[in-house]
Amino acid sequence: MNLESPQNISLFPLRMVMFPGSRLDLQIFERRYLDLVSQCMRNDAGFGVCLLRGGEEVVREASRQTIHRTGTYCKIVDWD
Repeated sequence: MNLESPQNISLFPLRMVMFPGSRLDLQIFERRYLDLVSQCMRNDAGFGVCLLRGGEEVVREASRQTIHRTGTYCKIVDWD
C-alpha cells in the first residue's frame, strides 16, 4: 500500500461526512463525477470526499467558500 499523500486529488463534495474505514454507496449520474470515477479507476487513484458548507450538492464548481477544507481520501473498491 502506498502511504504517500497525493499532491492533487479530485474532490467529490457531499452533504455528509465520510469517515475513514467506512463504506459509501454512491449513485453517480453527473458527467463530471462519472469522469472522476473513470479517471480514478484508470489510474488506480482515489478521490477526496469533503463536506459541503450548505446549499445543494449539485453546484457548478466547488470553491473554498462552499466546502470544508478537511475531507477523507477514498478509493473505489467495487463498481457496478
